[in-house]
Amino acid sequence: MSNNTLDKINLVKSSSQIDNPLRDCHSRNGQLIDAEIARDRGFLYGDGVFTTMLYKNGQYFFQKEHWQRLVHDAHRLRIQPISLTTFCELPQNLFKNVSQQDFVVRTSLTRSEGRGYRGEIDSMPQIYCSLFPYSAWPEHLRVKVCHSRLSRNPQLAGIKHLNRLEQILATQELDPCFDEGILMDTKGFVIEGTFSNLIWYANKQFFSPKLDYAGVNGIAKVSLLKALRQKGHVIVESQFDLKEIVNCEALWMCNSVRGIKAVISLENLSSAERCECNTTEFQSRQFTEHHLTAMLKILWQELASKEPEDFTDK
Repeated sequence: MSNNTLDKINLVKSSSQIDNPLRDCHSRNGQLIDAEIARDRGFLYGDGVFTTMLYKNGQYFFQKEHWQRLVHDAHRLRIQPISLTTFCELPQNLFKNVSQQDFVVRTSLTRSEGRGYRGEIDSMPQIYCSLFPYSAWPEHLRVKVCHSRLSRNPQLAGIKHLNRLEQILATQELDPCFDEGILMDTKGFVIEGTFSNLIWYANKQFFSPKLDYAGVNGIAKVSLLKALRQKGHVIVESQFDLKEIVNCEALWMCNSVRGIKAVISLENLSSAERCECNTTEFQSRQFTEHHLTAMLKILWQELASKEPEDFTDK
């Protein structure tokens, strides 16, 4: 056998030895990293769901509701859910690493590993749990109407999935003077805040957007509206233009970590599409303190401080 032939054989062998490892070789900023992390479908495609829960004064807030929402959203995406026992045990291993008493627990569920859009439906999910410092909202919110729009997709509406690009783009519009931003969909209907839900009051009724085409069904919103109905208040959920908010008596924003707060200033109205306000050249709307704000705060405190049930997996 000639030397040229041997050289070609050695070259093929050498190429083969290099090719095999490269199929599972990954780096971050030039440094090799664990293939398991780099191949996670949550990282690659946003193929997963998450929930964010408050732990304060030695107590989880809405723990069962967060687990139920995680299971519901996982079913919607055909991701295998996790048990309540697993959900409750996940943060325990992290507690010893934190010194503060109040923090936020984020639990994420992804559809395991694998490239390609066709993921394995029956695969065991990957479960991530993280603790973050808790920061409270100010008592009154200054809010801007964002230029960014939410796409309308009934398949994903209501789900807290991992793809939050629309919220990221909207948040980039907010100057430090704003506490939150209001998002509309591509048809101009009011949907939610960048990380909260909306409730407002007008004509002796409470209103909130119906999230059939976009948005996240937040636990705070669902819990508050349910409690208000039980107290006999009229609740209207539908599709609303921005003018409904501009002309309302009071506006609040809520999420399960930061509670419910009143909006005192709504800015950037003139740039919003389909806004037919009662005042010409309406740039902003200022809200005065409404007597219902105190009632809603008390109601929220009652819901948040409710003793956890003795619940089991169902």
